[in-house]
Amino acid sequence: MIETLVTALDAVSVLMWLAVLLIPWRLWSSLPFLDAQSDGGDLSDVTVLIPARNEAAVIQKTLAALKSQGRNLSLVVVDDQSADGTAELTRKAWADRLAVVAGTPLPSGWSGKLWALEQGRQHVKTPLVLLMDADIELKPGIIDCLREYMQRHEVAFISLMAVPMMSNFWGKLLLPAFVYFFRLLYPFRLSNSGESKVAAAAGGCILMQSRLLDEIGGFAAIKDELIDDCSLARRIKSKGHKTWIGLTHSACSIRPYQQLRQIWNMVTRTAFTQLHYSIGLLLACTVLMVFAFSMPVAGLFFATSAAQYLALAACMAMALSYLPTLKFYGRSPVWVVSLPLIGMLYLAMTWNSALRYFRGERARWKDRSYNSRANSMRLIFLLLPQILAAGLLMAASAAPLHAASPEGTTAVVERFQSTLISVMKDAQKLGYEGRYKRLAPAVEESHNLPGIAQFAAGRYWEKLSEQQKKAYVDAFAKMSIATYAYRFDDYSGESFKTVSEEATGKGDALVHTLFSTANGEKLHFDYVLRLKDGVWRIINIIVDGVSDLAIKRSEYGNILRDEGADVLIAKLQGQIAQYSKPASTKNK
Repeated sequence: MIETLVTALDAVSVLMWLAVLLIPWRLWSSLPFLDAQSDGGDLSDVTVLIPARNEAAVIQKTLAALKSQGRNLSLVVVDDQSADGTAELTRKAWADRLAVVAGTPLPSGWSGKLWALEQGRQHVKTPLVLLMDADIELKPGIIDCLREYMQRHEVAFISLMAVPMMSNFWGKLLLPAFVYFFRLLYPFRLSNSGESKVAAAAGGCILMQSRLLDEIGGFAAIKDELIDDCSLARRIKSKGHKTWIGLTHSACSIRPYQQLRQIWNMVTRTAFTQLHYSIGLLLACTVLMVFAFSMPVAGLFFATSAAQYLALAACMAMALSYLPTLKFYGRSPVWVVSLPLIGMLYLAMTWNSALRYFRGERARWKDRSYNSRANSMRLIFLLLPQILAAGLLMAASAAPLHAASPEGTTAVVERFQSTLISVMKDAQKLGYEGRYKRLAPAVEESHNLPGIAQFAAGRYWEKLSEQQKKAYVDAFAKMSIATYAYRFDDYSGESFKTVSEEATGKGDALVHTLFSTANGEKLHFDYVLRLKDGVWRIINIIVDGVSDLAIKRSEYGNILRDEGADVLIAKLQGQIAQYSKPASTKNK
């Protein structure tokens, strides 16, 4: 029985690897690629924009390579509050056509790199801007080559995947595979096609038309994105512009990864983000990775010849898919035997990324920690305190779903969503106070805010005094309404659509809806409702499989444990006050 199962699973593995080899997107290919073919020329129409935070170890080598690109190249370096003399080294390495921008403190809601780029773009006066990381060394003439390719192929946005630094065992083992997996996630041929919505970029080296940043509203359009390069490419492509990405030998990373821990942290920073913070996608990814990388190896050790032959075929197809990447980076073909181990290591990194997220740390990079939250329109909901897990709120048993008409639950959700859309349409006219007043009764009517607040406090609820409980619940409710009023401040054609309704088996109801954004993206919003006092009320909102339960319980629990209830209440009240500030005095 077990051998039959393994044989069937190995057959699935073979089919998966054959699909990788045979689908027309050529996921395995080292094409497209672009290398320098000239010694450079007049680059007076290009400005290089580099965000730099504590880059003293690499910045001079990076700038020395830029000097060999051609004549009249302008440079803007944003010194993102470095403590190692990065700005001074920059001025020593570059004299003319230089602007060193002193970065200001990071506003709420921004990632560090994007805030630095936003400050720097104000100093770009040329038609083209090269967005470049501080640890990228360019070979002579590659900027001129990129510019020529843009003009010849009418591309508005072009990026190169830099060669990773492979100076030790871990780099040689894991970094070629990093590029390999990136190409599986973002097929270059689809990304470079104007007919596909797939968009990819490598943030270390991006040449683009400067006007496009103004067209999309600057880096504020993606200000909290962690995979900022692909998000930027997606924004540009959604405006109807052509984008292009390829491999190269002419852009090289000079940042060494001496230890496994360094590569591990680099991958875990965005691995769960790649899965849109979705538990469902994480589980699907786990199944696919196990089928792809573990089953072929396991099948080699079973006695049946059928399982062994299928496992061998899967291993061979796997190796064939990886060989072009190894060849492109000058690695020995022998490294193909390590791909199953590499696959499992990357899966472990992905799980670690998810665990960090649910512990409250969305990402950590450059000594900055970003709290767990999702990007784009998901941010609106994932930051709401009232988003909790299904089936977990009150100990008292609830009435079964048939105790109220099925239309009751759907009506609660649709009435609430209708109010949200209405507020979005009138957002500018209403202002924050007007939005708050219109949303307050809708939120209080549709959500069980006192119960959600109690559950968010977890085991610390019973330790609060009656006065603290009252103040905490009041602040929690006002914070929930304020968050809606603060976030729903514009309308660009968004809409909700109810898909279905079902009972959960625990007396609760689950209403499935789709949220359509202005750019056509569709997000799944699942509302969990429970009957309280004869009325259905929302107790949880799950966005694309993601709930904020673990994050809020952890966040509130840590504050209650370490600082006490009064501090938590003060923090909630402080955030409410921040939301109510005029737009000119706050950073959204």
